[in-house]
Amino acid sequence: MRKSTLVVCALAIIAVAGGALAQETVAPAPDAEMKAQLDKTQAALDTAIRRIGELESKVNALGGKVDASSKDAASLSAQLKDLEGKAKEAAPKAASPFTLQPYGYIKVDMIYDDARTAATDQAAFVMPEKPGFGSDKYFSITVRQTRLGVNILGPDIGAGKQMGKVEIDFYAPASIENKPELMLRSAYWQLSYKTWNVLVGQTWEIMSPLAPNLFNYPYLALSGNPGYRKPMVRYERTDKVLGDKTLQTDLALVRGIGSSVFSSSSLDDQASDAAWPVLQSRVGITIPTSVGRPMTVGLSGHLGQEEYDTATSGKGDMYMTYSGNIDWKVPILKELDFNGEFWAGRNMDGYMGGIGQGVNTGDFVPVDAIGGWGQLCFKPKQLPKWLFTVGAGIDDPANDDLSSTVNKSRNATYFTNATYSLSDKTVVGMELSYQKTSYINDYDGDNIRVQTMLQYNF
Repeated sequence: MRKSTLVVCALAIIAVAGGALAQETVAPAPDAEMKAQLDKTQAALDTAIRRIGELESKVNALGGKVDASSKDAASLSAQLKDLEGKAKEAAPKAASPFTLQPYGYIKVDMIYDDARTAATDQAAFVMPEKPGFGSDKYFSITVRQTRLGVNILGPDIGAGKQMGKVEIDFYAPASIENKPELMLRSAYWQLSYKTWNVLVGQTWEIMSPLAPNLFNYPYLALSGNPGYRKPMVRYERTDKVLGDKTLQTDLALVRGIGSSVFSSSSLDDQASDAAWPVLQSRVGITIPTSVGRPMTVGLSGHLGQEEYDTATSGKGDMYMTYSGNIDWKVPILKELDFNGEFWAGRNMDGYMGGIGQGVNTGDFVPVDAIGGWGQLCFKPKQLPKWLFTVGAGIDDPANDDLSSTVNKSRNATYFTNATYSLSDKTVVGMELSYQKTSYINDYDGDNIRVQTMLQYNF
């Protein structure tokens, strides 16, 4: 538009100049006067032409800028459309109300035994060493204790925080060593409020809640450390008492299991056959100490019954199962802790007690037993990457309740180990243990185990 206007103006100037020239030629004039008039007109025309040229140059320059601006505008528009498309692709389709927190570790164990143990890698107890048979040595490298888990944080329910957990390892029974099967450890839902929570699902039992710092997978099960993971409905409450002390109260209805998981009879569901859940409870108090770590002492126990079928009709005899337990975590010094448990109970095979013997089915007598474990953990200030542990555990059934077929009379384990942290995620260690299992009417067995491990936590 501006270019056309300038051209029109230039033509108007030429027309005016031409009109003036025409007017001058209408009336003749002397030559000198005519020449002067022509020179004046020519100068005006030259000025107009030069002005037109200048205007054309400016118009052309302005047109180039307009064209460049148009190209830039088109490019910018294309870029904006591209960014809008990418933003739509990157935008979440719908925000999930759940947050997943994976965790676990990869653990590699190398094991040497100088005698054969039950469950081999797990070393639950030592098999009898009969004359002429000798010590049946054993070597293994295993990754079956590798553990995988995920915490599932969900939306709040009012003031309550809800979460779930699923955790597995690879210690399923009858697994082939280099292709082990998955074993479910925990699977539960939990709703937590400020001072209490409720849990529904499978996790560790309330009774005897501690575990020794041991490389061997059973953690002294059948050798002084009772308790296992079972389905349950659990209520837990914490309250401040006597100033700075904390009282914790737990109560649960637990699905009973009538025999040891190390026994081939673990599918015999004597506890469920009794048609009652097992009641478990614990009361613990936590007290601050001058060494910077609290001291905790707890009392716990369980009460249930089991039905052992003795007739084809399916109706059998009822046997009680119960225990009384005490647990403690006591910091002695800033670098030294003393932890442990003691218990006494009846028909404890389903709770990793009595060396897996609950009811003597030959005499139909429930097996009473006592046991416990303790350990000292030393973490020197001068060697912050090291942790040293020494401990022992014992499971001692009552001999009067045993027979020639239910005959494991004592199972004791003594151990020491040291771990070194290569980083905050990677730990290596070595453990030396001695285990002795005594029998009635059979030969005793003892075993020295050397076990090394590498564990990568994530």
